[in-house]
Amino acid sequence: MKKSNQEEDKITFKNLRRLYFFALLTIAVTIIISQILVQYNLNQQLSDSKIINFSGKQRMLSQKIVKEVLILQYVSDNASAKQISHLNDVLSLWKKTKMHSKTAVTA
Repeated sequence: MKKSNQEEDKITFKNLRRLYFFALLTIAVTIIISQILVQYNLNQQLSDSKIINFSGKQRMLSQKIVKEVLILQYVSDNASAKQISHLNDVLSLWKKTKMHSKTAVTA
């Protein structure tokens, strides 16, 4: 009688060990999968933030262009070469940013 009781205890202990191992394995797999998903989402947000930064720079430059043109048209009686040169610099920077943002979005 004692032997059968001990054998049942061993079987129960083995079953519990298997269940415990299975539970730990399930937890580990779940953690790994969730970490993979988190890293994927972080990488997506990183690329989104680059696009948002390009858009913000584009908006800032377009506002600067409008401001410079309005200053040339309404404030200054005669446009100086320095003001026109500054406007051309801003325009060229705006064009470069626009081309760079197009390539960044398609990449």
